[in-house]
Amino acid sequence: MCGVGGIYIPDPLVMSDRHLGMLERMGKAMERRGPDAQGIVSNERAGLVHRRLSIIDLDPRSNQPMESADWVLSYNGEIYNFKSIRSELDSKYSFETTSDTEVLLLAIQEWGIEGALSRCAGMYAFLAYNKQTGLMYAARDRLGIKPLLMARLTEGEYCFASSVTAITE
Repeated sequence: MCGVGGIYIPDPLVMSDRHLGMLERMGKAMERRGPDAQGIVSNERAGLVHRRLSIIDLDPRSNQPMESADWVLSYNGEIYNFKSIRSELDSKYSFETTSDTEVLLLAIQEWGIEGALSRCAGMYAFLAYNKQTGLMYAARDRLGIKPLLMARLTEGEYCFASSVTAITE
């Protein structure tokens, strides 16, 4: 089980050292969920953190957060039909991994959030940040098997994580 977390910062605020410290603490708090790797990606509006438990494609190239041309993704779960979705995308994209994470990322790149999710069967929770629009999306499977929590911070920022301790630490 991986750990996902993030902070979304609405105008007029911008990412600060305080927010970066929060992302670091969130990653540390989720270490037990993903002892194999940690990654953080941030810009002035958003930051994503990921703790990885390597199951599919053990290579470090599958570490997260993972980026495409327009998106940054921090994902936990399993897309059961990722191989069939990948075959739909094979003619348009050159895959660098064998992970379901990259398939989900490129499905979102190709079809948008709703189009990608309409094709996915599985259990998952993720945060996806669109670098072009500056919007953050939080989603989880229809049954809510994988946890994803949200809190509003004191200055109006939004904080997301797959564990309570990551938000409260």
